[in-house]
Amino acid sequence: CDNELEIVPDTLIKLENLKELGICNNPKLKTLPDNFDMLKLTSLSISGDLINKYIDKIAKITTLKDLDIHGGYISKEVFKGLVNLPNLEELTLHKIENKKFPKNIGMFKKMEYLAIKASKKFKLYNNNINSNNFNNILSIRIDDKELVDNNAEYDH
Repeated sequence: CDNELEIVPDTLIKLENLKELGICNNPKLKTLPDNFDMLKLTSLSISGDLINKYIDKIAKITTLKDLDIHGGYISKEVFKGLVNLPNLEELTLHKIENKKFPKNIGMFKKMEYLAIKASKKFKLYNNNINSNNFNNILSIRIDDKELVDNNAEYDH
């Protein structure tokens, strides 16, 4: 993240042991490689505009457990795609422009942790975010406020 990337090379797929990738906050980065969905990532940090454009590829990374999205408006298609990730446990949204989330936000299969940070337009009272809407949620944080803490020993 934050390193003026202009491209992510196709050869990235050759890094068989690559588990974590941070490509957020690179305004010159406009495309992802055709084979991006072949990565076996467990953690991805990406900008909102890239995830909106490439949700079809990212939703195929079935090994993904931890996703950080930085900035922009997150489309309903993104949330629909993310819900289908079988192993996604942690979702952190930084400076997103959404005021509300779609109703399927609670449909994640393995979600344990949801955090929304520095998202001034997001209003909790417009959303129905609580532990009843999530199957396995352990923690929901908005900025520094813990909304749900179903496991005090869960540490992030």
